[in-house]
Amino acid sequence: MENEKIPGIKISALIALLLIGSSVTVGGGSWAQQDSWIAMAAATVGGLLLAWLYSAVLRLHPGRDMFDIFIEVTGSVCGKILCWLYVIYAVFTGAQIFALYNNFIQIVNLDKTPTEGILLISVPLVAGLVKGSLKNLASCAKFLFIVVLLMTGSTILFGLSFMKMDNIKPILGSGIGPIAQSAGFYLTLPIGESVLAMSFFSGINQKESPFRILALGILFGGALLTAIIVRNVLLVGAPTCNLFLFASYEAVGVISVGDFVTRISAFIGIELTLAGIVKLSVFTFTAAVGVSKAIGLKKYLQPAAPCCAFMAALGMTLYTNIQSEVEFEKYSALVGVPLQIVLPLIILVTGKIRLRRKKKGAAKKASHTGSTAAPPKEPAL
Repeated sequence: MENEKIPGIKISALIALLLIGSSVTVGGGSWAQQDSWIAMAAATVGGLLLAWLYSAVLRLHPGRDMFDIFIEVTGSVCGKILCWLYVIYAVFTGAQIFALYNNFIQIVNLDKTPTEGILLISVPLVAGLVKGSLKNLASCAKFLFIVVLLMTGSTILFGLSFMKMDNIKPILGSGIGPIAQSAGFYLTLPIGESVLAMSFFSGINQKESPFRILALGILFGGALLTAIIVRNVLLVGAPTCNLFLFASYEAVGVISVGDFVTRISAFIGIELTLAGIVKLSVFTFTAAVGVSKAIGLKKYLQPAAPCCAFMAALGMTLYTNIQSEVEFEKYSALVGVPLQIVLPLIILVTGKIRLRRKKKGAAKKASHTGSTAAPPKEPAL
């Protein structure tokens, strides 16, 4: 990766925007109904366990990213197979985000916008941002996260007079089962997508704690998503949120401040654009680095443009309508479990075993060398 080292707080902001991404348009529609915010909060806490898992893997191999670790721990052949698995995961998930962009723009208010026009703008933008280096991407993410935070805070502030506390009652009224089911879904989408952040860590100062970087990003993103769900439920109620594909857009649409502020729902479109571009950039970055490591390219970001273009084309091909995209989310959550939890756990256990064997081998070699060395001569009297 690049020789430049990136401050951990910028990577935390990048992770937060990765989690927020497309989720900023939804919120409140789940099996947990009015308790969806509890499910998201629980998923955020569960995300800290994922942060511990990923950081444990990274600490065993300081200065390496996830793809280097795969190859080092499992060997060249198996490691490259794992690289391709995560490339496929990044590409297919990125394709879903491209399709969401297209559907949001065409369904909400610009139904005549051609798909080709959206791709001609978004693909070069994302590819250019990625090829500009991880440092530039992280710097943009830090600024954009502050913008998204301020815009979300503004919608909450302006919406206070429109909120009804009865909408969130009874707390825990939906039951533990639906809350646990929703928390499990949120843990894989979007919290579990933080596994892709492991591709950043060859460009980060080794003195910084991987757990702190990952945990802060997950906490920032999870807390903001929890606040978004609470806002939506208080504004229009959980049953209404379940009726709409873009619950945040519809919920914020009820807010107005006299004749001065009436189109606050436009904030949701801006947030989706800002956070979504960063999220697509992370998928593109991970896919580009994974392809490079799998085929042995020295310039790791060289495949960024082809990966991004393929993502966009796949999104427009696979998801011909919004319903197909929603249906695919259920399967992508299931696919995410082995990639987000099982494989990192296997890599951690395997890495620890290999490290223990390496230390034992080094100790045996040192003791053998010491025993065969010639004893020192006694000084002459």
